[in-house]
Amino acid sequence: VSSITVFFFTSPIVGFGGGIMMTNMTAWMLSKTSLKKRVKSSGYFTSALFLGQFFSPIIFHPVVSRMPVQDFFFLIGVSLMMLVVLSALYLTTKKRAVLLKNKV
Repeated sequence: VSSITVFFFTSPIVGFGGGIMMTNMTAWMLSKTSLKKRVKSSGYFTSALFLGQFFSPIIFHPVVSRMPVQDFFFLIGVSLMMLVVLSALYLTTKKRAVLLKNKV
């Protein structure tokens, strides 16, 4: 953040976006579970979110301390894009293999 003013204008936007995302992700997750397992799956989901928030600074602080924050976010972005591309390739290859297997 280049100035404190930008921080005060963007923080509420990020907070509202996170709140909307959390609500929608929870609703989506609960729609995929059975009635018997909703409480347990909601607990797992909430635990995973809070454990991620707790361990994120512990895991990533050594990396951020060795490089500028902008480079770190660029590295994370490139890594996530590579993960998305590799996942898409894997899923299309797997789907193609199933289709070929069913034809034979």
